[in-house]
Amino acid sequence: MKNSVSKYKKGILFALGTVATLGVVSIVAASCAKPLINVNSINTYYKVPTSTESQAFHSLYKTMSNEGTRAFVLGGFMQPPALLSGLENNVFNKDSIALLVDIGFAENDETKAKLNNIKDKLSRVSSVVFNVEEAAFLAGIATAYQLNSNQERFLKDNKGLTWGGYVGINLSSTTPFLAGFSAGVKWANEKLKDKDIKQENSQTTKKYVEVKEQQLVQNSSAVGGFDVGMGDKVVNEFIDLDVDVLLVVAGGGQSRDAVQRVNSSSKDIMIVGVDVPQENDPLTNVKFGNKEAPIHFSIVKNMDTIVARTLKKATEQPQPFVGNNSEFKKEDEYKLGVHTAAGIDSGAVGISEPGHKYLIAATNLATNQQLVNYSDVVNYFLNKDDVYKQFLANDNLEYVASKGVDKDQKTAQTEKWTHPRAKSFYLSTASSDVFKKAYELADQKDKEADQNKYPKDYYKKLLVAQILSFPGDILADGAFNEKIFNGIVKFYEQVGITIPKPNQK
Repeated sequence: MKNSVSKYKKGILFALGTVATLGVVSIVAASCAKPLINVNSINTYYKVPTSTESQAFHSLYKTMSNEGTRAFVLGGFMQPPALLSGLENNVFNKDSIALLVDIGFAENDETKAKLNNIKDKLSRVSSVVFNVEEAAFLAGIATAYQLNSNQERFLKDNKGLTWGGYVGINLSSTTPFLAGFSAGVKWANEKLKDKDIKQENSQTTKKYVEVKEQQLVQNSSAVGGFDVGMGDKVVNEFIDLDVDVLLVVAGGGQSRDAVQRVNSSSKDIMIVGVDVPQENDPLTNVKFGNKEAPIHFSIVKNMDTIVARTLKKATEQPQPFVGNNSEFKKEDEYKLGVHTAAGIDSGAVGISEPGHKYLIAATNLATNQQLVNYSDVVNYFLNKDDVYKQFLANDNLEYVASKGVDKDQKTAQTEKWTHPRAKSFYLSTASSDVFKKAYELADQKDKEADQNKYPKDYYKKLLVAQILSFPGDILADGAFNEKIFNGIVKFYEQVGITIPKPNQK
């Protein structure tokens, strides 16, 4: 009996101990459970590196992967080297994909060798660059016509019609703006010569006046960077040279600088925007006194559309590539494992809406067409205009730039800038399905999640995020970063999901 009681007591004690232990385990488990990430905060959808070193980006890869990110949207020229080393060293999550926006991997021999060694991993990478010269050509035509349809305004200085442009750095992503714009102005000068141009806000017409490019004399066409203030001397020189139009390809900060300096001058100068519709940005396109805001329309990269398109493709069952290394096929554009040179034919680049009327009018007058819509004009140039078709067929883009004054000869010098025209090619032999699987898994988890605890579409909302390029970068910049992020917003909208936008807290 005593033994039975003892066994009974031991049983009670064991049971109590087990309950206590389970209680402790439950408490520990509860305390170790991951807190829910706030998917209603925009901070969930983008991160800023602490430095421009690759390790800073690698740290973000790890942190964001742990938070559920499976599609990394990467814009800016600091991203490719960091991603390459991340892939080489298996720092970049093997279940994740990367989208490089407006940039690709360097095409030097060293980088090509490294890429060749990780070809299988590149099936999880898509890179997109933009053939902006195709849109800049049309912007040159529109600008030449706009100047000529406002001759009373722009010829009152009796110095003819002129334009000038500069870049932050001579790069394959900047100089094509100038090369295309210059070619478009030349097209207008040839095709509209001796034509009667209807004047805006008037029933009168005036003969077309040639639009000439004004080269810099004292300064170089490349100011050495994209920081605020670096282009001030160049803009001041162009103002002193009485240009009628400025094309600034040096970042949003220098665009704002140019607007401020033009507004502060006594000159009547228009500015052509770049990358995004800068005419709509109240922080950039500022009206001053009796002057109208100087940016009328822009040469745009539709980065939001392309980001959304690429992410959507990544959720679909990958199909074998139609083309091969010998011949790229357009059907493979925007797929994982592909570097896409995105052009005007796919809507990746163009000119913003306020410039359409000038382009349409110029095209109809020059070619005796009766085109009504911007898309009709684009199709005309792509299919029927021999000059434009030859421009697109050229392997290289050339632009004659200013070198500034030679210190010895005391005369202005020029040089030819040449860049290979961007072309699409294959990074890998196939497209990965890892994001398709990640999306399907997240969708399943959302369906099974306790709706009282988890926000709607919680796991799917964690899948996509953007990494900015520099410490101190801001998302709501009204330009590059924001345009890319809007592509993430569009992607989610396509599947019926709403996430915060940059102008929201």
